[in-house]
Amino acid sequence: MRVWLSLLLCVTLRALGAQGTVVGTLHDSLHLAEGRRPIANAMVTLVELDRVARTDANGRFTFDRVPVGRHTLRFWSPALDVVGLSALTTAIEVTDGTLATAELATPSRATFAQLVCGAPLDPDDGILLGSVIDAVSGEPVANAVVRARWQETLIGRRNLTSRTRVEERRTDAGGDFAICGVPASDSFDVQAVLGARRTSAIIHALDEPLGRLDLRLTPDAGRRARWSGVVLDTAGRRVADALIGVEEDSARISQRTDSAGRFSLGVPLGTHLLVARRLGFTPHRRVERVGASGITPDTVYLRPLPPLLTEVRIFANGPARTLDELAYRERQRRGRGTFIDDAVLQRITTRSVSVISSLIPRADFTSYGSDGGVVFRRSDGTRCRPLFVLDGIRVAPFSVQEEETWYRRAKRIEAYVDTDAPPEYSDFAGCGSLIIWTR
Repeated sequence: MRVWLSLLLCVTLRALGAQGTVVGTLHDSLHLAEGRRPIANAMVTLVELDRVARTDANGRFTFDRVPVGRHTLRFWSPALDVVGLSALTTAIEVTDGTLATAELATPSRATFAQLVCGAPLDPDDGILLGSVIDAVSGEPVANAVVRARWQETLIGRRNLTSRTRVEERRTDAGGDFAICGVPASDSFDVQAVLGARRTSAIIHALDEPLGRLDLRLTPDAGRRARWSGVVLDTAGRRVADALIGVEEDSARISQRTDSAGRFSLGVPLGTHLLVARRLGFTPHRRVERVGASGITPDTVYLRPLPPLLTEVRIFANGPARTLDELAYRERQRRGRGTFIDDAVLQRITTRSVSVISSLIPRADFTSYGSDGGVVFRRSDGTRCRPLFVLDGIRVAPFSVQEEETWYRRAKRIEAYVDTDAPPEYSDFAGCGSLIIWTR
């Protein structure tokens, strides 16, 4: 009996001694243009023992009392999920009584770009990943065209020129897409299209060189859901007569709030850019994935515009000029666009939309019910609503009444049809820009 106890004790001590410790760090190399950073709160699994550890704030993890031999480490984090990668694995060898070190990392951005794009990317370029799903069923939508569009400024020897760049990809059988070469540090438009079905043109920007955007596409171009609620200012007061609608089609899909700030309208299913605006307030915009249940009840907050600052004037040997006016005169000198000065505006007794449009080549006046305004004619003959810029700030298209209010307050107007606008005021649709400078 003593012999068996001695033998058992000897075996047990030997088994306890045949162990080691695994320590390591987990870093993200995927979402940075260069270098790496620790990944906190990620799961690292010691597969053979079914043991799990979580990384600390510095990406470190530890497994104690690991039997000697070859083991498999599996790690996962949201950083992998964003780009559609499953958990990654690596092997490690543990020897008796030693400390085994594991340095784990996601694939580098260069490696991932080579895999997805087939070529390395410039430092200023990013990758947009995502999926297109049916807004009702939640099923992936295959063969949809996902279009990214942005404005590029080209530096020549003597001048700057701008152009609209468009990249398109089709979704695969799983509804996934990857668009390479989008701006890594600037905004761009993204839209999904399949036949007559389409999302809004979403203005998106990457927080890092690698980002994700999922889009919902309605199965029926005419199917709508209810968006209803109330519009309040930041003090909680109800805002009457605010215009609520879908950004890219606010002329036809819009409604004004009643005297109690309430609204209720039908909006298409899918991913859209919803907008609320009223004179005297900063426009409210947000991307919303509209499902069959709609968005109700909803509370939209509008922030009052701050009071205008006193103009800063620079005095030289000539008359006083603001910085905005100096820039306006320089653009006028270059001769691209249409410029309507204060002297011309002062001679117009009724500054209606139709009168202003008559002063701009290739501009017309149109109306959709109670809304409408100036439209431009592209070089291919199609009509479009231009980008509106008010005192240097991009704003959503106005209603006729709002547009004429700003025309009455205007001291200068400049218009650019197609892609002639300077980069800072260019739209991303190749339609053009209408810039109003007020008194």
